[in-house]
Amino acid sequence: MKKLILPFIFFLSFGINVNAQCVADAGPDDVVCGMNYNMQGVLPPGYSGTWTSPNPYVMISMNYSPTTLVYTYQYGTIQLIWTIADSTCTDADTVNITFIQMPYPNAGADASACGNFVTLSAGNDTSMLGYWTGPAGTVFTPDNTTHYCNATILPLNTQQNLSFWWHQYNAYCIDSDEVIITFQPYANSNQVSAGFDGYTCDSVFQLHGIVQGINGSGQWSTNNMNDVIITNALDA
Repeated sequence: MKKLILPFIFFLSFGINVNAQCVADAGPDDVVCGMNYNMQGVLPPGYSGTWTSPNPYVMISMNYSPTTLVYTYQYGTIQLIWTIADSTCTDADTVNITFIQMPYPNAGADASACGNFVTLSAGNDTSMLGYWTGPAGTVFTPDNTTHYCNATILPLNTQQNLSFWWHQYNAYCIDSDEVIITFQPYANSNQVSAGFDGYTCDSVFQLHGIVQGINGSGQWSTNNMNDVIITNALDA
């Protein structure tokens, strides 16, 4: 009787040890207003990290920190490299940070004005767009987007300190500066103002009339009495 001898087949299993943490992450590309930025890198446990940059205009505060503060002395796009390492692995990732110049608005010096009219000046820097804002009801001439413009407020009979803001901006950044104008009412009496022309999307409109001077008085009237009701003709 013959014996059947079957060969033994050995299967060798080779395990490959892949360190899934050995992947550098420098964070997303970003755009920032100004000349400093907090980095958004990631440092896996057990690794050390180092920031470097080929750009000579960048200063890295703590190059071993994944979220260090960096400074630049030149606007534009800066390349930064985040390298991580342990005893067996090294990896690097690159991020691009674009630094945009911040506006430096100048609304001018605080000033005084007689009556309800003042000339505003935002200086000579016309390299960036801007616009004025002020108290409700202010009319800007020729408009509120010019560096130099005239502002007319609602009539007043007492001194008022009012704020006007010059907002300057570019594609990414905006900043604002305030100027305070002290408005003094005219000294002579009995100057009458009915306020600005206006419109309303309702059937009610708030009037803003004034009589300058402590001895003055006024009364509202209209040539359209059939359609308009003045609730208090003696109330400015």
